[in-house]
Amino acid sequence: YGVQFWQPLGAGNPWYIAPQLQYTSSAMDLFDQGRRSARLAYNGQTAALVLGRSLGTGGDLQFGVTRTEVKGKLAIPADPTQPESRALGTTQFVQFRVDTLDSPGFPTRGTLLDATWTRALTTGTDDAALGRSSITALKAFSSGNWAGHVYGEWARAQRGEAPLNLGGFLRLSGTEFESVSGRSIALARLVMARRIGSLPSTLGGVVRAGFSLEMGGGFDQSDRWKASKFTQAGSAFISVDTRFGPVYMASGATKGGESTFYLFLGPVW
Repeated sequence: YGVQFWQPLGAGNPWYIAPQLQYTSSAMDLFDQGRRSARLAYNGQTAALVLGRSLGTGGDLQFGVTRTEVKGKLAIPADPTQPESRALGTTQFVQFRVDTLDSPGFPTRGTLLDATWTRALTTGTDDAALGRSSITALKAFSSGNWAGHVYGEWARAQRGEAPLNLGGFLRLSGTEFESVSGRSIALARLVMARRIGSLPSTLGGVVRAGFSLEMGGGFDQSDRWKASKFTQAGSAFISVDTRFGPVYMASGATKGGESTFYLFLGPVW
């Protein structure tokens, strides 16, 4: 749950402030060499202050600082004797974003670019501040009844794990969700879909059938680049635009034998 207050610094002024509050409660799986080893349940509160500048109708530059408190405990395997852990952290960030996509569900034209740099410091530790950076880019296109996009991303951390993980639909589709991590992450994909029908206007819109080709992996940038560090994957899917957002039914496979079936509501870009 989150709330944000967006306030321009004067009439017609491109600069603005955007303080926000957020509460999160979730669970995440922990992986060891791609195999699920445990599950962590956690909740957290975040307060952020953002100073931003609008760059026309599709661009945005933000500078901000966030303060986060997170409490977590191992849910699997359960251990009643283990105390709940607590961490406080402050993060500074700079984010540049351009979004000219025509649709958040299945874009057919436009560009999405997101470049983010963060510097995090955890209270109560002697560790130096942790710098992380990521860049993602998507270019959508269409021709007749066909539409799709090309996509690439890169993320890295000074130490530990990069801010982005792989696994899940269109992110090595046959692989477990967020099971691939590393000090650096790289991903590239091509998505194509053909319009095969449409729903009545009272229910939704276009029905598409398509596929994706994906390649990516997690590695340490100090290691030599090897083809074995990158995994190939793909998916076949049907998407239906509805009044509540796009519905996807998909089957994904990753080279090496992994496969996953997906059924969900909502955009994935």
